[in-house]
Amino acid sequence: GGVVCVSAGNNATFIANADNPYVLTIGATDQNDLLAAFSNTGNIIDLVAPGVSIKTTNINGQYATGSGTSFSSPIVAGIAALVIHINPSFTSDDIMDIIKASTDDLGPMDWDSTYGWGRVSASAAVQLALVYEPTPPEPVDLPPTISINSPVNGSSVSGHVNVQVNAQDDMGINRVELYVNGTLRGTSTTPPFTIRWSVGRRIRNGYNLNCIAYDTIEQQTTSATIVVH
Repeated sequence: GGVVCVSAGNNATFIANADNPYVLTIGATDQNDLLAAFSNTGNIIDLVAPGVSIKTTNINGQYATGSGTSFSSPIVAGIAALVIHINPSFTSDDIMDIIKASTDDLGPMDWDSTYGWGRVSASAAVQLALVYEPTPPEPVDLPPTISINSPVNGSSVSGHVNVQVNAQDDMGINRVELYVNGTLRGTSTTPPFTIRWSVGRRIRNGYNLNCIAYDTIEQQTTSATIVVH
């Protein structure tokens, strides 16, 4: 649920690697809103932030200035924190979209390999976050539920038995399988789920019956085992 901000690097090099969509890769600008001479560029760049003569803390309670994309990246991380504060329910994709959509476009219109989507703007990001509609959560497909209705546990059976199964799922049941002592004995694909089983000869310890329900994406649930004789 977090946002990862990555320094683009300080070698004045064009990086041809494909962009990583799960992180924000950040170049540096100078005091004139131009690309810093040392900042890497390329396909990986998502946006830029100030990175020349940035005031920061130093040892012994002092302050100092530093330059590099390592100073640009935490500026963007701080703005991400402001956006999260506006609405903690934002997803990481929401936050990255807000930050990229609220930049000041410094290069060619829209994205370019020098400035990405533009130079980050804390004020614009906060203003956009106040009106941004979060991405609705992906629906969760729950696994099916299943139980054997008939025969009942402990009952006596003989001949041909209709095993009646109650199987339900929020997205639909694909099939139900009947297992007798661990061996597949039949399948049903339409409700009400009924599987005909030929009992055969009796065995001393009875028959262990369970069923497996599969939903439309092959999630499965196994019923409780019943024993019939």
